[in-house]
Amino acid sequence: MQTLEDQTALVTGAGSGIGRGIALVLASEGARVVVVDLDGEDAAASASAVCELGAEAIAVTADVSVAGDVARAVRETVGWSGRLDIVASNAGIYPTAALEELDEPTWDRVMNVNVKGAFLLMQSALPVMRRQQYGRVVVTASITGPLTGVPALAHYGASKAALMGLVRGAALEVARDGVTINAVLPGNVDTEGAQAAGGPEYFKVMRPSIPLARFGLPEDIGWAVRMLAAPEASFITGTGLTVDGGQSLPEGGLTAERMEAVFTLGGAS
Repeated sequence: MQTLEDQTALVTGAGSGIGRGIALVLASEGARVVVVDLDGEDAAASASAVCELGAEAIAVTADVSVAGDVARAVRETVGWSGRLDIVASNAGIYPTAALEELDEPTWDRVMNVNVKGAFLLMQSALPVMRRQQYGRVVVTASITGPLTGVPALAHYGASKAALMGLVRGAALEVARDGVTINAVLPGNVDTEGAQAAGGPEYFKVMRPSIPLARFGLPEDIGWAVRMLAAPEASFITGTGLTVDGGQSLPEGGLTAERMEAVFTLGGAS
């Protein structure tokens, strides 16, 4: 697989978690990286981590739900490097709330960040890529929504399912321009956000549901993005790559620990 030398990548939500993992993987493969995050200090820290790998990086503070911020981030990227080859639309939020208790402002904020943020980024970045006749857009969706459901995250799942519709339609619009648009669908990933939201008990409860017996790491998602962002991935567009350690596979919640008992009772039908 070709390196990403001489390519420029813009990664949103890259101040921490999965976004930082994506930025570091792309940098390790030779890309220049624009680290975009709502938290300027986190963005600067991720940019410094990229530079420690020997790659070039700049940090941009932006709210992906604000059109002006997104357009500015793209302009700064092109002004800095002269081009934009890879966009990783990763910024997302996931406040928990039962559907009946979910207030309208929270619903709107989730949709604005998770869905509108990706839309605004495509709207600003795609004209640059079309002029270049080359580009790779990779959106961070989730198994939650497109493949599975989680109580108290119906709003989050709705936003991630909406992203898949956006990916498919947008991919068709730029298919003749050398630009591909795809998504990665992470399962449970060990990030600062997951630790804060669920704590040790959440990790303890969820780990048995993952056939590979561990939570994902941010770099696991980063390598999936790297694959879809490769020049060689030119015939892959409008699709999603599930990266969940097999979590969405078990039928009826069947895990390795329960296999023996199930088959003793007569096997799967």
